[in-house]
Amino acid sequence: MEYPFKTEPFEHQRRAFEESAEFQLYALFWEQGTGKSKVVIDSAGWLFLQDKIDGLLVVAPNGVHVNWIKEELVVHLPDCIARQTRAFHWQSTKAQTKWHQREVERLLKHQGLAVLAISYDAFMSEKGKKFVARFLRHRRCFYTVDESTRIKTPKAKRTQSIVASGKYAPFRRVLTGTPVPQGPFDVFSQVRFLDEDFWKRQGLGTFTEFKQRFGKWRTAAEVQEEKGFDPGYDLLLDYKDVDVLKGMIDPISSRVTKEEVLDLPDK
Repeated sequence: MEYPFKTEPFEHQRRAFEESAEFQLYALFWEQGTGKSKVVIDSAGWLFLQDKIDGLLVVAPNGVHVNWIKEELVVHLPDCIARQTRAFHWQSTKAQTKWHQREVERLLKHQGLAVLAISYDAFMSEKGKKFVARFLRHRRCFYTVDESTRIKTPKAKRTQSIVASGKYAPFRRVLTGTPVPQGPFDVFSQVRFLDEDFWKRQGLGTFTEFKQRFGKWRTAAEVQEEKGFDPGYDLLLDYKDVDVLKGMIDPISSRVTKEEVLDLPDK
């Protein structure tokens, strides 16, 4: 792939870029400090040069969304693309001002690559959600959810809103260094953002079916019979078939740890 890298990628970054840049959906489960954002920016840049996207949307924790615009893009986006790019980070405290409203309208109508970074909290605000919806309708977006364990809880409103919005972007990514902070069940919603029907195709249409497939449980009725009291819910004893789960998501994901990255310099 002939791409004008602004910063030379490390071996693992180049490999991920070359393997996944044109994938519609992909998960970068890379530990902090291994360079996930560069792969995203280079992939988005490549797709822009191929005229497959004209928008980059990043949802990230508050403050991190600013870094995407002020640091990551500045460092990694090739100059030939940067000259055609308009980037803006959503500022909730100024969203009511005429200046902010004018800037987001300019972003929406920009003729080159439009980049919007917004925090999770701002995404869930009325103005934020409405503008993201407009951005997704008007731009062909490369949609990235950074620190994607923020959408690991299926019933949470934030999770449901972000997962539902994913279908409007032709290219989607999730990024996190800790994909399963509390256990394998945490990957369910992250993968659903990438592809709402992914688990259905595995025969696991609901979160309940997913948990039954990969968890060992003691039912409330069994506890009642054994212990003489009803806990009100089934008890998770352990996880099972985690290797099967890993096999399911391996084709759409990459896992990198610092120990594996031999050419990465010390911070």
